[in-house]
Amino acid sequence: MPHNLLTLVFDGLQPAFLGPYGNTWVATPAWNRLAAESLLLERLHLDRAAQSADPAISQIAADFTTAAWAGFPAWLMNLPDDLESLYTHCPPVSGPAFQPRPSLSSNSALLWQKLRAAGYHTLLITDEPAVLQLPAASEFVEQLWLELPLPATAASDWTGTQLAQIFATLTEALAAAPQPWAVWLHTGSLLRTWDAPYEMRGALADEDDPDPPRDLLPPRGFTLDPDPDLLLGCRQSYAAQIQVLDECLAAFSDNAAQLSATAAAWWLLLSSGGYPLAEHGVWGRTPPLPHRELTSCVGMLRPPRGFTGFMPEWGSGAGERLVGLTQPCDIRPTLEQMLAAPLPASDLKGETVWPAAVCGQSWLDGVAEVTRPLRDRQYLLAQIGQAAMEDNSPQEKGGRETLGVSTEHWRYWRSLPTGQQAELTTSRLYVHPDDDAEVNNVVDRCPAEVAACDELCTQWQERRTTAAWQLPLAELPPVLHDRVQ
Repeated sequence: MPHNLLTLVFDGLQPAFLGPYGNTWVATPAWNRLAAESLLLERLHLDRAAQSADPAISQIAADFTTAAWAGFPAWLMNLPDDLESLYTHCPPVSGPAFQPRPSLSSNSALLWQKLRAAGYHTLLITDEPAVLQLPAASEFVEQLWLELPLPATAASDWTGTQLAQIFATLTEALAAAPQPWAVWLHTGSLLRTWDAPYEMRGALADEDDPDPPRDLLPPRGFTLDPDPDLLLGCRQSYAAQIQVLDECLAAFSDNAAQLSATAAAWWLLLSSGGYPLAEHGVWGRTPPLPHRELTSCVGMLRPPRGFTGFMPEWGSGAGERLVGLTQPCDIRPTLEQMLAAPLPASDLKGETVWPAAVCGQSWLDGVAEVTRPLRDRQYLLAQIGQAAMEDNSPQEKGGRETLGVSTEHWRYWRSLPTGQQAELTTSRLYVHPDDDAEVNNVVDRCPAEVAACDELCTQWQERRTTAAWQLPLAELPPVLHDRVQ
C-alpha cells in the first residue's frame, strides 16, 4: 500500500522559538524529538509577503499554500491578468520548443487531482478562510472547516486551548479516514489567540520581571518605541503558546505511534512564516516587513517507519539538516517524490529537497546529476498596502513594494513607494548567518555587494513581468560568493 501523508502547517510559527532552530529559552521537547527523526530545512523562506484588503484573510497563508501546491514561486501570483496569460501561453524568447505551462491555480489543483486518481483519500482540515477559498481546495475528496470561536479567558491547562481542540479534531479525522490518505491541516490559531494558561506565561518570567500581560489577542501594527516591559511580556505570551503547541504535538505523536496508519506515514511539518514581535517595529504580519522573523519558515520532513531512502546511497534523511536555500515551491516536487507520484520536471519551478539534502545532488527525471546546491539565490516580493503605512504619507500613496534577493552569505532588499521615483527607495543589506537577527544594516559599508544585489533584483523584476521567464538566470556575481570581512 502507498505511504500515507500528513502535513501540518502553522501560520505564525517562528523557527527561532524552537529548539531545533537554536532556541534555548523555550522548552520544545516534542519538536526536538521530531527533528531528530526528520530532515530539517534550515533556510526555508517565503518568496512573497503581501497583505489582503480583507483583514480576516491571510494573504501570506494563501500565497504559501498556492506555491506549495503548485510548485511555482508565489511572486508569480502578483501579475496582472494580461501577464498571467503571458506566463501561461506565450512562447519563450529563446530556447527549446515551447510547451504551455499551467496556471498556478490549475497546477495547484493538479496535485490533488493526481493523488485522488491514484486512490488517495485527500482531506483538507483548516480554520484559515484564505486556504479554504483557494480554487484547488475543491479538489480534495473531503474538506473539514474548523469554526472555532475566540476564547473569552485563558485555558486552565493546555488541554483546554484552541490548539488542543484542533489536534483532537485531527486525531478523530485520521482514525476515520480510509487508507491511503493524504491529509493537509493548516491552522492560523497562533495569529488569532494566545490562550495558554497564564501560569505558563509566568513560568517564563524571571524573578525580577513584571507580571506578563493577560491579553488573549496577539498585538498588531506599528510600534516605533515599544515599552520594554510590554515587549518582554508579549514575547513571554507568545513563548507560552509555543509550549502549548509542543504539548499538543507530543500528545499527538505519542498517540500516532500506536497507530500503524500514522506510523507508516510521511510527516511534513511547516510554518507559513513567523509572527513578528516588534523586532523591527512591527507586531504581527501587517504590514508585512520582509525581515526574517516574518519570512523564515519551519520545515521538517519525517519519513515513515522503516524507510531507508529512495536510493541506497542517500539514506533516510532522518537527523539531517539542509542548510541550502529552499522555498515553498519546493514542497510540491518533494511531495511527489515522497509519494512516488512524479509529474514531468518541466511542469515545476521548485525542486525536491531530498537529493540536495542527503548527498548534494539534484534530481531530474529520476537521474542523479552533477552535484550542486538546490539554488544559489532566492527572490522575494513584499507588498504593503496604503492602509498599513505608518503615517499614510501622500508621497507613498498606494503603499510600498519590496524586491529582495538572498544568497548563502547575503540578504538584500529594496523598498519603493508604488509607482514613485527612485530617490524614495530604502535599502537593507544583512550578512548571514552572522546577523540572523538583522540588526546591522551594512548598505553603506558594502557598495559593491549592494550594486550586485540591486542588479539581480532589476533583472529578476524584468523576467518576472515579461515573457522572458524561461531564460536562464544570470550568473551570481563573484562578489556575492564571499561574506564581508
